Amino acid sequence: MTDMPWKYFKLGDEFNFVNFKPLHAVNIQSNEVIGVPYVTRTKVNNGIDGYMNAESIEKKYMNPGKAITFGAETGKMFYQPVGFVAGNKMYGMYNDKLNELTAPFVIAILTNGLKDSGFEYGYGMIPERIKYRKLPFPVDSFGKINWEYMTNFIVTLNSKLPLFSKTKNHIKDSLELSERSWHLFTVSKVVNVNSGRDYPKMQRSIGTIPYVSSSSKTNGVTDNINMDELTPNNFSKSVVSVARNGSVGYSFYHPYLAYFSGDVRYIESSNLNIY
Repeated sequence: MTDMPWKYFKLGDEFNFVNFKPLHAVNIQSNEVIGVPYVTRTKVNNGIDGYMNAESIEKKYMNPGKAITFGAETGKMFYQPVGFVAGNKMYGMYNDKLNELTAPFVIAILTNGLKDSGFEYGYGMIPERIKYRKLPFPVDSFGKINWEYMTNFIVTLNSKLPLFSKTKNHIKDSLELSERSWHLFTVSKVVNVNSGRDYPKMQRSIGTIPYVSSSSKTNGVTDNINMDELTPNNFSKSVVSVARNGSVGYSFYHPYLAYFSGDVRYIESSNLNIY
């Protein structure tokens, strides 16, 4: 990229900034696995915190795709290729040239150029604070942003990524379910079901032991805590957690020692392992 001329541009001159109308999480059910993305300030999953049934969404909450989205406090940017619904304090940037190839390049420029701007809780990254900023972009012979160069750069980069051959799944191939005999069992006849126990955040101290709660992501882990003499004895390992509140029904296997909150049940059996 050193042989390509670069030039500073005011962001507000090149991108259309939008304050998205928020649809608050308390007013929705976003446990769909397909549908309209619900984009929030989360730093993972491309900013998507679930999916909604399109028929349940009022038109005023729908936003067009081909946008770079970001949250006020987290400032984490993602490209949304399709229409979506936004959560609280969400903003976006539009340009007709944004797509799956140019957006990663632009996001890299924005992330690097704004990383030391001091945005945090209480001083969020909102459009009014960044649209007047000037950042460098590659330019063409006319001094305009060189979108073609960005496209070619990402295409070349993708071509250099290593490709891994698909390995044979011996476990899957050995489980011909239609050839098995099946019987009904009560859960308690097969495994031991244990209740989690509430442990208020104000009483917890930061540590390295996973704290499992009712999340549908990150294997159900929502915090990491320390074990001391005041910590309730609700630890276990090599168990399966099942959320009973929030993300009801989401289940995860925990081969490590973890604390299980009151929002989950955890299942124990000497037969449980990663398989």
